[in-house]
Parts: sequence; C-alpha cells; structure tokens
Amino acid sequence: MKKTTILLLTLVMTLSMSACGGKQDSSSLSESSLTTAQTEYNTAEPVQMQALSPTKLTNKMSENELRWVDRHALTLLDEYKIPSADPDAEHKVSIEFFTSDTAQWRKYMEENPDEFTEGEYNRAMRRIQKAEETGEPYRSPGFVLVDGYLTEFLIPYEDDFADGIPFSFTTTVSDENGEQKKEKLSFDTFEDYLEYVRERYVEWGYTDEETELLTMRVKIAYDALRNGDYETLPEGSVDTRNSSLSMETVLHDYRSDWEFDRDAVAEIKDSVDEIHIFDDELGKSFIVHVTLPPDYDKDKTYPVFFLTDGIWRFGNCPALRKCMENGEAAPVILVSLYYSYDFTDPDQWTRYEDLVINRTLLLDF
Repeated sequence: MKKTTILLLTLVMTLSMSACGGKQDSSSLSESSLTTAQTEYNTAEPVQMQALSPTKLTNKMSENELRWVDRHALTLLDEYKIPSADPDAEHKVSIEFFTSDTAQWRKYMEENPDEFTEGEYNRAMRRIQKAEETGEPYRSPGFVLVDGYLTEFLIPYEDDFADGIPFSFTTTVSDENGEQKKEKLSFDTFEDYLEYVRERYVEWGYTDEETELLTMRVKIAYDALRNGDYETLPEGSVDTRNSSLSMETVLHDYRSDWEFDRDAVAEIKDSVDEIHIFDDELGKSFIVHVTLPPDYDKDKTYPVFFLTDGIWRFGNCPALRKCMENGEAAPVILVSLYYSYDFTDPDQWTRYEDLVINRTLLLDF
C-alpha cells in the first residue's frame, strides 16, 4: 500500500510539473524581458549563506514516560525458537520473589482480618510465622520465567491448595460496559485454576496449539516451585519492559515485517542503540533506533538526521553510514522511529494521524 501511494504521488507530481512546463512554453516571453531577467541575475548580489544555530534538544518526557524508557542492544536480528510444551521435558524455571517486611505484613493481617477468609488468614499467618522463625523476609513468587520467557499468570505458592484452602486472588476485569472493576477469584484445585488460565488464552484469541503451550508453562512453573527445582533471581533483576522476555515475541515474530538487509545491519549493529519508549499523549509504544556515525566521539556534537517509518527506513541506515565512512557524507547521528515490534501493519490513517495531525505530540518527548 505504501509503495503504491508513493508511486501515485510521484506520478501526480511529474504530471503537474509537465503541465506547468507546457504552460510556460506556450506563453511568449519577449526578448527584452529575457534580457532584463538575465541582466538582473548577473548583477545580483551574491547570496550570503547564514550558519544555522544548533538547536538544543529538551527532554519533555513525563515521569511515566521516563519510567518506561528501555535502552538496550539491537534486537532486530534476534531469532526466537518456540520452546517445548512437554511438561516431562527438561525446563529451566527462574523466579524473582517479592519480599516484604514480616512485621509490617503481620500488622496488616491482624488489623484487616475481614479482607480474608478464615482459611486464607490462617495460611498467611503460618507463612508469617515461618518467616519469623527462619529470620527470612516474607516472600511470594513475583516474576516467573520458564525457559527464559515470562509467564503471564500468577503461579500458586508451594502451600496453596493445601488443607482444603482455595487459591484466591483479586484481579481487574471489565464489565459489559467496558468499565473495569476488581473481582476476587478462588479455585479449589490447581486443575481448576489451570482451566481458568486455558479459558483466558482462548478468550484472548490464541490458537489451540498456542493455548496449550502457554497453559503448560504455568503447570511447569507450579511443579518447579513445589519441588524446589528453580533458580532464584535477585530482586529487581527482571525488566518486564524487555520484549525479548515475552512469549508474544516468540509466537508472533513481528520483526519479520521489517524491511532490511540482514547482513548489512549486522555490520553496523554494534553502533546501534535500540530504545523502547511510551508516549502518554498518543497512548502508544515506539521503537527508536539510534545509529552512531563512524569514529563517534561522545565529546563532540553531531547533527541528527531523523527518519520516520523505521520499519522501512532503518534499512537505509547501513548505506547512509557507509557514505559517512567513505567521506561522501558528513558524520551525523541517524535516528529512526516506528511503532513497537508488536504493532504490525498499521493502516494509512494511523500513520497519517500520528505523523501529520498529531506530529507535535509525536515529537514532544
């Protein structure tokens, strides 16, 4: 669609220029007027080129936008292999636990017993007592990775479903009017919970094969937690903004939509920073690729060449950088912008709305 649009625009511009040229040829210009014009051109004062003052960029990001900035190495070349869904196969489970102050948690439980069922309250107090006896902080499973990819659902703790006490938690759901509300869910057995997980994946539009894979990952994580067969990650080590940790990246390789020469990009990958940003005003996530010039010196200032539609234009950066290497172009910093990797095939209106109508918002970082 984009190529067809560009071709049509080019054709229209060519026809317009031809038409203008035809009108100019058909109108008779007197010899005197041509002579006068030539004389004025020859005697005109030379045009004085004025050096443009550099524009100092100002960071206009909100606190929320700054919080979601994720700068990392180029991932466009990464290849992802779908992991096995066989629970009997060998898997690696890694868990970052959330910890809290045991004394404060005990105080909260004792002051708010009505928020819990009797069984939930007794189980929590047993966990608190165990933490007090061992001197360890009160902890619960936070981020759980199976074979290097995050699970999307809560993983029940090792003593959940014990003593007939259901596994319960509060979640946010949307009602029939689209308004969000909190809802408490309880499951008597792990099998019941696993069926709930399976139903959610189906509801979200995953295929039967994908649903089975994602559901089995929850079971693999739960079994590993119960058996103690897992790796404990340092608190704060899992960055949920990192798209390479998402199974969505594995199941739907949106990077395949990007147009670029893999070998050419591989040659410059060490000079490219990939930055994930979120724009509050537009409510959208973007991928920024910053390509540094050859022999980049952090103590120098460089012009910035900005390219929109990075899905198509980032592929031009290797050739542009080669021109700098050969002395055919001055060294500049190349910055390309596009929607995040999970935003595939945007329609023309979306691009027009963001690049034209809301262009000031788009650039207001």
